[in-house]
Amino acid sequence: MFRTPPIRRAPRLLFKRPTVLITVIGATAILGMVAALTPLFLSSASSAALQQELVGRCAASFGGQTNNFADNDSSRQVLSEITADDPAFLPPRLYLEGALVNAANSSGEGLTIPIRFTGRDEFRDHIELIEGTHGPGAYINDVAARDLDAGPGDTIQYFIQGDVYEFEVQAVYKSVTDQITDPYWCFLENVLAVTAMGDLQPPLVLVDVDHFDERSEVYGRVFAEYGRGIGTWELPVKVDGLTVPGAIVASATLAASQEDVHEQNENPSFFQGPSIISDLPLVTTRVQALTAALRSSILPLAAVVLLAAVALVGGAGSYWVDRRKLELQYLSALGAGPGTIALKAVLEFLPAMAIGGTLGWVLANLLIPGVGPSLDIDPSARLTAIWVVAGAVFLSLLAVAAIVGLRSRGILDHKPRSRHSLAWRIPVMVAAVIGAILVRIEIGDSAVVTGENQLVGSVDPMVLFLPLFTIIAAVLLVSELVIRLFPAIRRLGSRGHALYLASRRIVSAPTLVIALIAGAALPVATLIYAASLTRSATSTIDAKGRTFIGADVATPVFGLIEPPGALADSSTVVIKAERANLNGVVVDVIAVDYDTFAHGAFFEDEFADIPLETVLEAVHGDGDGAPLDGYISNGTGETGDLTISGHTVPIRVVGEVDTFPGTRRTRPLVIVDRDRYFNAFADEDGRLVGSRYLLWTVGRTPDEIESELQEAGVGFAFTTAAATTLDQLRFKALVWTFDFLEIYSALAGLIAVGAVLLYVDTRQRARNLSYALARRMGLTRQQHMVAGFAEIGSLTVLGILTGLFAGRFPARQLYQILDAIPETPPAPRWVGAFGLAVITIAIGLVVALVATILAQRTADGADTSELLRHGE
Repeated sequence: MFRTPPIRRAPRLLFKRPTVLITVIGATAILGMVAALTPLFLSSASSAALQQELVGRCAASFGGQTNNFADNDSSRQVLSEITADDPAFLPPRLYLEGALVNAANSSGEGLTIPIRFTGRDEFRDHIELIEGTHGPGAYINDVAARDLDAGPGDTIQYFIQGDVYEFEVQAVYKSVTDQITDPYWCFLENVLAVTAMGDLQPPLVLVDVDHFDERSEVYGRVFAEYGRGIGTWELPVKVDGLTVPGAIVASATLAASQEDVHEQNENPSFFQGPSIISDLPLVTTRVQALTAALRSSILPLAAVVLLAAVALVGGAGSYWVDRRKLELQYLSALGAGPGTIALKAVLEFLPAMAIGGTLGWVLANLLIPGVGPSLDIDPSARLTAIWVVAGAVFLSLLAVAAIVGLRSRGILDHKPRSRHSLAWRIPVMVAAVIGAILVRIEIGDSAVVTGENQLVGSVDPMVLFLPLFTIIAAVLLVSELVIRLFPAIRRLGSRGHALYLASRRIVSAPTLVIALIAGAALPVATLIYAASLTRSATSTIDAKGRTFIGADVATPVFGLIEPPGALADSSTVVIKAERANLNGVVVDVIAVDYDTFAHGAFFEDEFADIPLETVLEAVHGDGDGAPLDGYISNGTGETGDLTISGHTVPIRVVGEVDTFPGTRRTRPLVIVDRDRYFNAFADEDGRLVGSRYLLWTVGRTPDEIESELQEAGVGFAFTTAAATTLDQLRFKALVWTFDFLEIYSALAGLIAVGAVLLYVDTRQRARNLSYALARRMGLTRQQHMVAGFAEIGSLTVLGILTGLFAGRFPARQLYQILDAIPETPPAPRWVGAFGLAVITIAIGLVVALVATILAQRTADGADTSELLRHGE
């Protein structure tokens, strides 16, 4: 059979028909994108979660650290061998820390200050020189150089147990206090961070690690007498490009390192305590839990969209049959049956589908960096995507074979067709409504599923089934209404030739009415549903974070400062006392400034039942003799005593507000006026015990705030951005699930557009004879185009409007229960997708216009005389 000419030529025939070839390649490319995006997106999401978790941790901490009191060369060799074959690790890095000693300039100038000798591998690559050149000596920072009045070449004396030692300054480097977040310096946070009182830590004197060894030729026995202090080996990890499989291997490397260390090291005192202390295995486990949660949410969705894409490609088989009808009749006369014709179609489609599948895989790989959470995709995910695409193409070939076989049987079998049809629409619509109700009941009060480990929150899979039932019910309801209105549509056709033709085409095919409405409604509904929930969840997360810290950025400052420079119009300084006591109840207290609080605090009226101005005026009043008036959030209270660090002051609670900046669900928040609070609790020296000052700022980044404060000479400890305060990983599965749904909605839209264009072209070919007869009877080309646009455009826009309702309704029902941390205020808020709705309507009209033009080109390209002869 394969040697017969029709079969042998089949793989080349499709290339002689560019329109069909492009259609098949395009449909299969969409199919390939749908298939490939699932494993690629899962890998991208897991990489993003892993890297986001690790970025906030010290590289030495998550990579591994161990106290080491053995010979440095032996230690380096053992640890290098352990990590040599694992690309996730950087070379081992040694950190040696000495105790504090007093030092002074040998010339007698400057101050006597405490210093700390520090041995650090590769430190020269991570400092900025101010004076001097690189060399083997000791480096002091600019703070020490100022206090000691010393520079390169000067001699510094330091004192140990009454003995005096000296070293020569090699160079002066810029202090690295502001670089604590740098992966290289973060491990030294305990000796670099500013103290709680805003004081700098003693300066670090950087030296080579071998200077701590008694064999040092540079310092002789000075460091041996000084003592080695604390020695720590770091095993830093390369975060950039790290994927979960790489982290799993790295965790296994760390787990196996303890045995390797003890086996390879002859000195039993090589390690003290546990060999490796690392956060990497814990982080990896948590990210794996997130990936599993995300997979359980999106795989059912991916399967549904993939089947829709397979159906589209299978529909191309019907398109192929319509284009080759005469040829199939000729082959039938030669004895070819439906099976042989189906095989011929498969052989024709196979090269084009292979090209389309490959193109789809390539496009998915090009698309994922823009739509995925991370740029880093594990190679195994790309390989998995190839197999998934291959499987999808195989299923599509089976669909083509089935459809071609069935259509060929219908064409070659001249038995009259039965016109009996079942009244299925109403029962299916009722079943869809009941299904939606049951799914909503099953979801219950929370659409977030949190595992026993409480590590991540995932979307209940039922959340993805709810819109499917809603869409089915809405499509069938609207379709049924349109079908019931067929008599009115026929009457509408009496107003002109174009409307007559459009109305007759609509009322003649109820099934196609349902198909067009459903084809437009499905992608629009899923897009609006996903976009609404994504925007609502993202906005809620942002609001929770900003409410949690009170603003966009919170900065502990040292004293009641005035916000400097560019921060003046966007900041306020509040005083906060945590775990105070109000009539025996543990509360937080926040003292706000009446004039500036609205400038720097995050407050939105939709979160609170009382306007901010009302609260501020109430607590700012004279108090009618009471030292403090207060509002309370997240609790109830009455006039009584407020106790902070043993100091008790009478307070009158004048009202309650639902949510206020700084509120936490764990305990009530008492809002008081800052000036009155200061007067009531400050001691004779103007100090507040048990309170801290916070600079709240909106509309500025942490870097901008730090720069302004440093330039103004304002003392501060650190900055905390709202985006980093809450456990973001608990939200990721939720947000990424709906992000993925948005991506697939867009692909479903492409599928729908392709299906509409395919339908229009195929349908017009079947109508070419009636079009030729209508032209003979006076129908103009313009009237035919208007009829086509009225038919396709009306049903498409109706489908889009149906989709808008079918997507918004379930999203509105669920947004309040998609809350990963309901204990943190405020409650979820609704953010709709009005802009997307307008865009989808515009796209629908454009598609209808393009489909009309395509149909007209198909009609114009038909041979009228041949069609009339065929009709005779």
